[in-house]
Amino acid sequence: MIQCGANVNGIHNNWPFGRPLHAIATCSNIDIAKPIIELFLAQGAHADSIDSRGILPQDLASQPAVKELLLSTRKLSLKCRCAQIIVSTRINYQNYLSSNLVVFVRLHTIK
Repeated sequence: MIQCGANVNGIHNNWPFGRPLHAIATCSNIDIAKPIIELFLAQGAHADSIDSRGILPQDLASQPAVKELLLSTRKLSLKCRCAQIIVSTRINYQNYLSSNLVVFVRLHTIK
């Protein structure tokens, strides 16, 4: 699906976990979860993106090994940190940023 253009950061309202990384975080088998998490991250998934409830992927991890993997691979970029600050301080950004940056900030926003 990724090769066909599936969005690894896309939120899917029909899924109970919203984003693909959130869904795989609930996997109880690290041998299954690890290569999928690594694939998602290699394809640009944001480990710091929140779902529609404001939950991070590692907060959904059912196994300590999965949670540790998510935490160890989480590299918070300056761009992600700025988006988090924009969201947490409730800055009105929609009219000042490009459409691409608005989408990016929304990765870090509770809907």
